[in-house]
Parts: sequence; C-alpha cells; structure tokens
Amino acid sequence: LAKGHILDNTVRNTEGWIKIMDEWRLDVKYNKLLKNQNKEIIKLHVAQFLCGVTTKKGKPYSRASLKNALSAINRHLQNIKPDWHYNLHDRNEFSSLYEQFDGLLKDMKKKEIGESKSTDGLTTKEIQHILNYKVLDSNTSLGLLKWSFFWISILGATRGGEHVNLHISQIVDTPNGIMLKKNQQKNDQGGLDESQFDLIISFSPDLP
Repeated sequence: LAKGHILDNTVRNTEGWIKIMDEWRLDVKYNKLLKNQNKEIIKLHVAQFLCGVTTKKGKPYSRASLKNALSAINRHLQNIKPDWHYNLHDRNEFSSLYEQFDGLLKDMKKKEIGESKSTDGLTTKEIQHILNYKVLDSNTSLGLLKWSFFWISILGATRGGEHVNLHISQIVDTPNGIMLKKNQQKNDQGGLDESQFDLIISFSPDLP
C-alpha cells in the first residue's frame, strides 16, 4: 500500500509540474510540444523554465520545489519521448543546464529567496493530547509502532520522506539511550549536489 501511494504521488507530481511547464511555455510563445523538440532545444527550454517560472502570485518557488520540477520533467520525457535516452540530472551530458540551475539554487539560498516556510512546533500540551489518542496506545503492537514513530518524529525532527525510508539499522539501542542516525547534507551551499553523512541524535533514557 505504501509503495502504491508513493507511485501515485509521483504520477500526480509529474503531471502537476508538466501542467505548470505547459502553461509557462504558452506564456512565452513556445507553441511546439516539448516532446517534439530536439535535445538542444529541450535543454535550453528546461533551463529557461527553471530560472523563470513563478507561482500564480508571481512569487518564486522554493529550491526544493524547483529540484522536484527538474525530476518531474525528466520522468515525463523518459515516459513520452521514444528516442529520449537521457537523464537531465547528468551533469556531463547537460553541463550548461547543470551550471545554470546549480548557480540559480545557490544564489537563491544566499539571498534567502524561495525558502521553504517553517512551521511552529507542537506545544507540550498538544503532545500530551496526541499521546492520549487510542491509536497511540502502546499496549497494542500497532499502537506501539505508531507511538514509536510519533516520538521519533518529535525527538528526531524527522520529515515525512524520512519516515518512509527509515531503516531499523538507523535506530541503535545503547546503554546511554536510543540513537537515531539521520542522513543530512554536509556543507550544503544550496546547489544540486547532496553530499550525505550520518547525523547522530541521542534519545536519553527515562530517569529512574
């Protein structure tokens, strides 16, 4: 079920970004379908789109959304263009696209443009209220699983995607408490590259 849900989200995400790109192409008078263009024109149009697209309110998309857009366009081309055997993420094959987009993302980060909005954390009272729900009853196997995931999300500050990809090897039981190993970006300058390393978050044991 989880895998099917992820696939459905991927399809919706791809369709959504292609709709946005099609609307943008009409606005800039690119009337020929993207799939009917050659490699060089596609490379140019994708770079122009990523660097020029804005929301309906005229505001820039977040850097994460723009990265998402590139992946969606890449999937779309691979699905509908029979002679398309390329990967838009290939920095060697699409060096100019990579350099333009990478530069844009770094510049956006430096200028704090298109930053994702943060959300307020839960209050202690709200956490206590959630823990009182029957679905988080730790006396049942399913409730205990949900209870554990809830505490991991609170104490480990995990995001939705991290829960989906969580492995048991990331949770280590030690004499000093539980440790959660998270994959984080190292020296993140806001570009396309993502150098990963393990960030260790310790959960202290309950006091006696």
